[in-house]
Amino acid sequence: MLGYHLQLLAPPQANIISCYLPSEEPLPYPLPFPAQPLDITDFSRVTNLFTKFSPDIVIHTAAQGSIDWCEDHKPLARSVNIDATFHLIDLCRRHHTHFIFLSTNAVYDGHSSYAKETDVPHPVNFYGASKLAVEQALASDSVSSTIIRPNLMYGWPYPGGRDNQVTRVINSLRQSSPIKILFDTWFSPVSANFMSRVIWYCALDRISGLFNIGGSQRMTLFDLSKLTAQIFQLDPSLLIPVSIKDVPAAPRAIDTSFSTAKMTSELFFSPQPVAEDLLAMKTIPVQSPA
Repeated sequence: MLGYHLQLLAPPQANIISCYLPSEEPLPYPLPFPAQPLDITDFSRVTNLFTKFSPDIVIHTAAQGSIDWCEDHKPLARSVNIDATFHLIDLCRRHHTHFIFLSTNAVYDGHSSYAKETDVPHPVNFYGASKLAVEQALASDSVSSTIIRPNLMYGWPYPGGRDNQVTRVINSLRQSSPIKILFDTWFSPVSANFMSRVIWYCALDRISGLFNIGGSQRMTLFDLSKLTAQIFQLDPSLLIPVSIKDVPAAPRAIDTSFSTAKMTSELFFSPQPVAEDLLAMKTIPVQSPA
């Protein structure tokens, strides 16, 4: 989803080569910029592509992002989230390319609200640990880099792409299907559009540092889902509250809400309320990739 929105909101001076995981099926819809099939664990292919295009900036959004999948497939998750990313960092250093790394709110243990960049990270699952390993490597590396920790993102995905919390609720309620939603985990939900604008700002100015990027409100998934139902005029009675204690899954932090003070003071971005972003989604039901 994020890569899609980055292309939709790309500045006019950007000349982008996007990459996607190869599959037997072609992309169902064209993207605004040329797209290259690329498995980032194929180091030779990545090196050749890097040498061919010699990018000024790499925005690294690729990852194995499922907390449960990473917990059950640690060696494969490591190969993508850590080893392949280290290879990209090495290429960026050698080519003097600015590297923008998308980390995660899962680097925190969730024991306190409104996490700050200066708080000590302590992930409770392998996914968070894999992202923290890259953060720590970048902190001691000479490569020019920006580390961005996104909070829970939502927005319209690339057509046919993976759902997020908001679109999952919309699709279920439109089909009159009940959906179970956690009521006791907290986030700072942020739209993919807002996240993309922040990333482009950091990219164009080659801003270095570590930034927590989140929305203006601390909310549970159930709060977000109820608000989504309200904005899209769907039946909230189909939302079934459940506790994280009753869901068999990999360990998760209870509260990964963010303080966005640094984002506001150093990047000059202030997120709008979630309701306004959801209204914008409703106004533009499908964002065309063309």
